[in-house]
Amino acid sequence: AVLKFPLRLPFARELFLASGCVDASKSSIEWCLRHGRSVALLPGGAKEAMLLCNSMEQNVNVRILADRKGFIRLAVQNRASVVPVFTFGELEGYTDCSWIANTWAVKAFYDGVKKVTGFTPVIACGPHWWYPFIPHRQQQDVVIGRPIPFDYNGNINSDSGELDGILTEEEALARQVHRVHEKFLLDLHELYYAHRETYGYGKRELVFQMKDGTIRKYP
Repeated sequence: AVLKFPLRLPFARELFLASGCVDASKSSIEWCLRHGRSVALLPGGAKEAMLLCNSMEQNVNVRILADRKGFIRLAVQNRASVVPVFTFGELEGYTDCSWIANTWAVKAFYDGVKKVTGFTPVIACGPHWWYPFIPHRQQQDVVIGRPIPFDYNGNINSDSGELDGILTEEEALARQVHRVHEKFLLDLHELYYAHRETYGYGKRELVFQMKDGTIRKYP
């Protein structure tokens, strides 16, 4: 699923649709799930893309997932399993350009574009000066975890099962979303550390960041 903005650009819309992409809106994702289709999401979004250069400089992988639960809520409401996925090699696709991305002028430009389009451009420093958006020739390894199964009430199967009978429907849904979200973060953390040595990320830590910048670590 992609943002609406690229789907409004001439020719880009046809390219995205031909490759199987859909609008990353709630209605589009729900339609796909109701018709038995899987949806790939990057919930970190534009803010996570802006942290790319800083992650390279600080030798960490930052994922803005600690308080983003909308995609989990959609999965619970549509009885769809959530699958944690991590891609190794993304950071090496471009040269470290943190000295540009951290300037006040670039940050102001980022904020302005995001407010207008919902899309944040990333300063790309590839191998070719004439078209820096082409990345370096870098292998990327995608590791896929196990689906997180839960019953139709949203409870994780391994959970002992608290009684939610005294809660309202919205309160019960919020608790179910919280359970699955916590399980997702834990599984993603375990997936990363189980494979980081294999793909050369042995000294790079994985941290989850909240929208306000607070860092949360697991376990």
